[in-house]
Amino acid sequence: SLLEQLRRSQDELADKLLAAGPVQTADLQPQLQQIGQLREQLLQESAQIALEVRAILTPEQLAKAGQVKARMKQLQSEMHHLFERSGGRRP
Repeated sequence: SLLEQLRRSQDELADKLLAAGPVQTADLQPQLQQIGQLREQLLQESAQIALEVRAILTPEQLAKAGQVKARMKQLQSEMHHLFERSGGRRP
């Protein structure tokens, strides 16, 4: 699967970064390019799936999904503000 390929490429990149001896940017390019291509493919697949799901939703379901998204964004914002007020300390 694309996710497995991405994980392998990321592992290869980490192995090169942590290997003994000098490492140059050029040494990392094959993995960086592969990771970029795999991420692009995953993004394209995700967008296609989202469009397919959207096409079968009723207007009411689509509206509800928008409300849930808005609420999630609000909760994330609240969590961020709480984290800032605590001075960056996690509970």
